[in-house]
Amino acid sequence: MNSSALECPGCGSPHAVGVGRCRSSVRLFDGRQLARCQTCELVYLGNQPMESDLAEVNSRYWEVAQVYTAMSERIHEAQMVARVEYLESRLGPLGGKKILDVGAGYGILNLVLRKRERAVSFHAVEYDQGCHSRLAQNGAASIVRDLAACRDDGFDIAVLSHVLEHVRDPKALLASVRGRLATGGWLFLEVPNQDHLHKADIGTHLLFFSPRSLRSLLASAGFSVEHLDTVGAPVADLTGSSRGADKGGNGRWAARVRASRLYQAGSGLANRLRAAIVSLDSLRADLQLASYGEGRQWIRCLAAVSSSPTERP
Repeated sequence: MNSSALECPGCGSPHAVGVGRCRSSVRLFDGRQLARCQTCELVYLGNQPMESDLAEVNSRYWEVAQVYTAMSERIHEAQMVARVEYLESRLGPLGGKKILDVGAGYGILNLVLRKRERAVSFHAVEYDQGCHSRLAQNGAASIVRDLAACRDDGFDIAVLSHVLEHVRDPKALLASVRGRLATGGWLFLEVPNQDHLHKADIGTHLLFFSPRSLRSLLASAGFSVEHLDTVGAPVADLTGSSRGADKGGNGRWAARVRASRLYQAGSGLANRLRAAIVSLDSLRADLQLASYGEGRQWIRCLAAVSSSPTERP
């Protein structure tokens, strides 16, 4: 891949090298060329799907790319508890905050906050309209399909949890979020850490961030990173298990992966029983949802608005 390739969606550099092809159960994505920017290191689909095709997938995201069951909702809740604990460890209790959740799904964030007795003003952006009734049930003060339709601003916290990797123009999205934050507002981000290296199925991901490429993008979009760490299982273990490793630490991780799949397997009564039995604490431990350190599977980040964007990393 050379200078004729698609410009990097993160920094705009035209210089990229090919790094293989993606593996996805979604036909629109499977087999597309992966490129790595030689400037900021962002990996991205070098031939991205058309906007109309992406809109169709995203309008049915929870049907196309997720298998949503009672057990998977329990896993999502455990993940969200870990994110809320991360935020509150740095910002204090979130009660009274005005929160914008972009890519809100079913509103599990506000469900967790309610269970922790944190009354917030919760506003949701969710393109999949199949989620909107559940968002209303989970207490969303407003629900819009895309950020352009959001007429509110002055948010204390904007949340983009596993959203940015699905976006064709992440810098434009971040600029729009930035403009809706109150003075002194915060951006919470979580994205996979280079999941093209270890996932057998990348689903509908367009972008594959490393800590370096995420920092570069945030700086160019006018944010200052206050804290950034990786969390979850070590990527080395995930890579090993995806290649069939069967001993040592990788074997233990493979067992956890199998356990996670069993948690989510099945449907109906059996699935609901699993969800009722398994505790959030056990999921937290099994999936290492609050295990921080270098080279782990997700990037978790808190950023503030900086004085001005930078054009290049």
